[in-house]
Amino acid sequence: MNRIFTIFLVAFALAQLAGCTNETTPEGYEGYILHRPLYVGRSRYVDSQVGPTSTGVVWRQFVTNIDVRPKNYAEEFHILSRDNLNVGFAAHVRISIRSGTIKDLVENFGVGVTSSDEGAMPEWFIRSVRQPYRTAVRDTVHEFDAYDIQAQTQEIASRVLDRLHSEYDGTPIVFETVSIGNLTYPAAINAEIQRKLAAEQDLERMDRER
Repeated sequence: MNRIFTIFLVAFALAQLAGCTNETTPEGYEGYILHRPLYVGRSRYVDSQVGPTSTGVVWRQFVTNIDVRPKNYAEEFHILSRDNLNVGFAAHVRISIRSGTIKDLVENFGVGVTSSDEGAMPEWFIRSVRQPYRTAVRDTVHEFDAYDIQAQTQEIASRVLDRLHSEYDGTPIVFETVSIGNLTYPAAINAEIQRKLAAEQDLERMDRER
């Protein structure tokens, strides 16, 4: 009888040890710690941790690590300008995650990484940022004539950034910078822009000579 009881205790202890975890979070990441019951019950949020660190040996606590370092995201656009000319360009946005907001990010904005033709993008960007960001860029650029876009890229970027700051105020997502570049126009429009720029340069040269 004692032998059976001893075997039972050993088996129970081994089962307990098998349920223990020690989850790590690397530098540059924050971890969302979730407790998952062994048999019955619901998973529940426990805490978050800032890397580099670990939970230590604990009972069935698992970590989802989120990269919170600033990253650049590039999007390609072809948009009609205010004067209905097709303009192509690239928009670059730099985004970071506000420290201490991992619980909000995971539960309300999405987690994980989604593979795409453009590379691996965080799920929170795909689900909660990409479309509003593209809409902000589209709406802003459409307010300018094609001839003016190239000369007003900083103004356009500033307006987009202000709009995103307003839309995402109080969220875990921080927009740091926006830039517009690599503009392409139809051949005839591009030639006209070059002629206009050359004329402006000639006027500046004449002013300096005077």
